[in-house]
Amino acid sequence: MRRRCALTALDRVERVGQKSFYRPVRGRYVNMNDVKPRPAPKMHGVVLSNARHLPYAFIYGSQDAPLYSLSRHQRVAAGKAEVHARFPLRGTSPAAHPELVPATKELFVNRAQVRIARRIDRPKAIPKRGKWIHVVLSEQTLVAYEGDQLWRRNLEEFGGIWRGIWRLQPPREGDG
Repeated sequence: MRRRCALTALDRVERVGQKSFYRPVRGRYVNMNDVKPRPAPKMHGVVLSNARHLPYAFIYGSQDAPLYSLSRHQRVAAGKAEVHARFPLRGTSPAAHPELVPATKELFVNRAQVRIARRIDRPKAIPKRGKWIHVVLSEQTLVAYEGDQLWRRNLEEFGGIWRGIWRLQPPREGDG
């Protein structure tokens, strides 16, 4: 028997006689014994729009990240950013503190405590309307595109995948 590994969003459990099935959101049924549900991650994507665009930063790790303001080029503690908080990057790091990235106009966070997703140009090998994703392992980010536009305007943070640029193929009959 061939084993397949896939991720799916489960909608509900349905019972037929003695058997129980999960109904995924795509409408097909899966035997409960063939599925191992996993808890939802605390980190989730960001819906991007004209008001929200790349680059985007995520507070990463298991603890809140200190926020700093700058007074006469000195770092001054100014609060904390919660783990998994996210914000668009505006501006650049201060010259005197290249280890900081701007969280707001006045507040900064250590670069080591954020993951940044950035926009890239469509590679020539990808068709103008092709769907593709860009994965950056060092930042643990994924950005999906359709042609030159952000696809579904979604951005994710995760771990444990392959790096690179991937072209998405349409599903074939029987997949899923």
